Amino acid sequence: MKDMDIKGLIKKAEELRALFILGQRVVPFLEELFAFVGEIQPLLEEINTSIQENLSKMPNLSKQLSKVTEATELATNEILDIVDGVFYKLDILSSTLKEFESSQLGLKDFFEDFNKLVGKFNNGSFSIDDLKLNLSSLQAKSKDILSVETKINSMKEMIDNIRNDSSSIMLALQVQDITSQQIAAVNHLLNTVQTRLNSLISKFQSGDITKVATVQEQTTNVTELHRVIAFDPDAVESLIDNAARQDEIDKLFEQQTI
Repeated sequence: MKDMDIKGLIKKAEELRALFILGQRVVPFLEELFAFVGEIQPLLEEINTSIQENLSKMPNLSKQLSKVTEATELATNEILDIVDGVFYKLDILSSTLKEFESSQLGLKDFFEDFNKLVGKFNNGSFSIDDLKLNLSSLQAKSKDILSVETKINSMKEMIDNIRNDSSSIMLALQVQDITSQQIAAVNHLLNTVQTRLNSLISKFQSGDITKVATVQEQTTNVTELHRVIAFDPDAVESLIDNAARQDEIDKLFEQQTI
């Protein structure tokens, strides 16, 4: 064989040797990678199933909160309308009370005039002319006395209406019990989702998967801007380390081909 052919074979053998050395270094990493994928697949399937289940519950949460909002809005509008009616009736009642006070003054004048006539009659100074003079005044004031009963009945009716309105407000406020139950159901469902996700996270953190994933220790930091964002403060250094490892591999190939 020619020297050139022997040198070519030696070169090929060295390249093959370098390839075997590289394979010996890569195979353990690949085995760990395959083991990691095999371990994480069931967990990923469980996470996916849990997410699908929780997502299917979210529309119900939205509907329940919408019902709570609608019921609260209707009850609030009803209460406001009733309160407006109560204020209107209170204004009427106040006006009636003022009229009643005026009638009370008329009643007082009536009895004063009547007592004067009685006094004259007792003194013997009573005459037909006095009776005629005071009769028209007493008759006018007696009408005010008769209207007092009507006003009292009107006030009683208004008070009964206000009492009924107050009962209606109490009934409308019972919607709070219904809405609180709806909110409690939503809260329970959210707690269930949170418990489920916490359970999955605990499984992920406590299993061997974490040990495989953290062979090279890394830290994750979180900041909150318009949303929660995870970042790596050593991102630039990581790029430099990757470039350095690539340079070492290139040097290894160069040494094997010399």
